[in-house]
Amino acid sequence: MWKKQFGSRSLERVPSIWTGRGAILWLMLNLIDLAESLVARAIGCGELNPFIPLASPALALGYKVFLTVGVLVFLESIRKPHLIRWLNMAMSVVIAWNALAILMST
Repeated sequence: MWKKQFGSRSLERVPSIWTGRGAILWLMLNLIDLAESLVARAIGCGELNPFIPLASPALALGYKVFLTVGVLVFLESIRKPHLIRWLNMAMSVVIAWNALAILMST
């Protein structure tokens, strides 16, 4: 039945994003980014994300969790779990940039 609907490519062969370590790393990197953003805001650094400076810490956490899980669900829905690798690399660069900004301002 699957071959009739979807051709020769079976849905079982596409790995799930939830089975790899990429999703866990994505969640951890986003929590580190949130912590760095809150520290940067507390010491007076600027924030490029337009929603974080306007929000309380609890609202910023909710915003970050919503977007982080939303990206994972979106990647799962379009069957592109390999893209999480690129997003993890980009988030690592953002974290390094934030850490540098915090170190330079203290």
